[in-house]
Amino acid sequence: MQDFWAHHAPIEEAQASQVLTLVETTPGIRLSFVLDALPDLSLDVVWALLTTRRLFTDLTATFLMHHDQVMLSLHETQAERNGTKPVVVTQEETFSPPLVWDGRLFLVESVGDVVTLRPEVGELLTL
Repeated sequence: MQDFWAHHAPIEEAQASQVLTLVETTPGIRLSFVLDALPDLSLDVVWALLTTRRLFTDLTATFLMHHDQVMLSLHETQAERNGTKPVVVTQEETFSPPLVWDGRLFLVESVGDVVTLRPEVGELLTL
């Protein structure tokens, strides 16, 4: 979502309106239900609505990629009430698919203030 905060991304207002109407009629609706109800919806519309504060979710409740756990609301206070207990993932439970960056394949070893990437070949990369 950082790209949406850093750069203005034009969105199709018709799709934005559909999302906002659906969330208004069903506060706390899960993102997966929105995507099912609006099969032609670009996920970028949802991200743009979140970054422009036209739509809200509790970012501490779950990872945004877990569409079945992300609950959407029109108001910040409502999003806080709808939020679930933050997800705590231990090192053993962590699964990270390979990441392609700059044409190279990496596995994410650790995430936090410092991210460690293990390439297919070569030394670890720390960001």
